[in-house]
Parts: sequence; C-alpha cells; structure tokens
Amino acid sequence: MQTLLVGRLFLGKLHEFYVVFRDVPALRAFVETHYSTTAGAGAAKVAEIETSFDSHTWLRKARNQSFLHYPTLGQATGTLEDPNVVWDLAIIHGRKTANTMYPTADVFANMHWFKIANPHNAMDGLADALDAAKGLALLVMQALEQTIGHFVHRNLQDLSEHEVIRMPVRESIYDLRMNYFVNVEPRR
Repeated sequence: MQTLLVGRLFLGKLHEFYVVFRDVPALRAFVETHYSTTAGAGAAKVAEIETSFDSHTWLRKARNQSFLHYPTLGQATGTLEDPNVVWDLAIIHGRKTANTMYPTADVFANMHWFKIANPHNAMDGLADALDAAKGLALLVMQALEQTIGHFVHRNLQDLSEHEVIRMPVRESIYDLRMNYFVNVEPRR
C-alpha cells in the first residue's frame, strides 16, 4: 500500500514536471539549446518529451482525481460498483496518531487510477501506469542530465596543464558534523 501511495505521488509529480515544461518556454528553450552539440537534437528531444507525455492522455485526469487528491464519490462511482473488488472497511489503529491508517481509502484511490489508466482492466491499468512511470522518468532524467551536463561543460574554463585543484578530504566522518545547538558568546 505504501509503495502504491509513493507511485501515485511520483506519477503526479511527473505530470507536474510536464506542466512546467509545457508552460515555461525558457525551460524548453534551455533543453533545445543545450541538450546536445548536434544541431536539431535538442528540438527533437523536446518533441520526444512532449509526445511521450501527450500519449498518456489518462495522466492528467488521474493526477487531478487520484495522484495528489482522492477522487470524489461522483468521479469514482464505477470503481465502487466494480464486482471484482471487495470493499471491506478496515482501520489499522496504532497507539499514536501517525500509526493509524485507513487502507480502504487508499484501495479506493488506487483502484480508481488503475481504471483511469486502463478502463477495461484495472490490473492492466496498474501495469500500464508503472510502465509509463518508468519510461517517462527515464526520458526526463536523461534529457535533463544531458542538458545540464552540456551546459556546464560548455561554461567551464579549461585548466592549464600545470593547474591543479586540491580539495581537502576529511579523515573521518566525525569531522563532518554540525552542532545542533550553537554556543554563542554573550555580548559584554
């Protein structure tokens, strides 16, 4: 259940990336300009990202109804009426507030987005959604990492043959700490 919750949030955040990517021309222009040294490769990568996200038409609907929100009763009537799902009301109650969980609400939200991803078969919807998450995440991460890499590389100054950069390395992990409480000398 926790994995599916994280999956829902992850797909919602991927969609949020696409909204920014689509609506902020400077971001698309940055990828177009710096993705590759090959002419036209950046524009092709931008088009690939847009095509990939646009091919998952269910993503926007699921984002608004299940990923970052729970569906309303009206949105999920078909989910509730599914004869293949047993809706046992369950409450896992812990001794502390944070340990109380209502898994029925998450089962309901999960089944709803599975059905949005594939209206014919909820379990195939889960597989489709996981495939989409993997493909979109790899595409986005690769594009952004390569773009940033080319941008940084072009903007770094070359070192001369004799120039050396020395970075001190601490001998112990215990040297890498910050005190939670800072002692400040009182003013006199």
